[in-house]
Amino acid sequence: ILEKLGRNPEGLSVAIQGFGNVGSYLARYLQKAGMKIVALSDSKGGIYIPDGIQDLDAVEQCKKKSGHIAGCYCIGSVCDLSNMEKLGGHDISPDEALTLPVDIIVPAALENAITEKNAGDIKASIVLEMANGPTTEAADAILKQKGIVVVPDILANAGGVAVSYFEWYQNIEKKKWKKDEVFVKLKRKMRTAAKAVYDVSKAQKITLREAAYIVALKRLSKNS
Repeated sequence: ILEKLGRNPEGLSVAIQGFGNVGSYLARYLQKAGMKIVALSDSKGGIYIPDGIQDLDAVEQCKKKSGHIAGCYCIGSVCDLSNMEKLGGHDISPDEALTLPVDIIVPAALENAITEKNAGDIKASIVLEMANGPTTEAADAILKQKGIVVVPDILANAGGVAVSYFEWYQNIEKKKWKKDEVFVKLKRKMRTAAKAVYDVSKAQKITLREAAYIVALKRLSKNS
């Protein structure tokens, strides 16, 4: 989608709400792609470092030890708030991760995280929905009015369902794919889906969510 939008991922700032199985892996993937992870939060709070959180593994270990992310900024083996403050960072509430001055926000925790109450405060130009149903209908209308691009959950987090299908297919065909092969096939499917959704969105001048529904319904109709 970034490619279609003409956005270079290098240096884009990202705030992620949710640091579980989805958020933690996504943070590493985006960082590897050159993006700057500036904020992470969980249900109890989070951390914000304008220049980027460097050691995601250390933060994850700190969270496992303390039970929360707040205050978990690590330099070497030392994880404490003073380290974060030295770099101009500070603790944030779970909801603050969604309204920070960043390029991309990622709601990767609970549904209805973005509502009409906070949608107007969102400063990011892109919302990547990794949770199921993180944006209410009323909030979606506000984001559309503001010109914010929302990559909908039906597209963004479809990878898990796709891999479940791969697993089913391997069982049926008595095959066993290597991990790298699974990733190659998944990337191909996700890129194909993203292109189809973006093309419909551009052609019909509608949101990516609306386009995703159209693409999905056409496929269901074709296969029924």
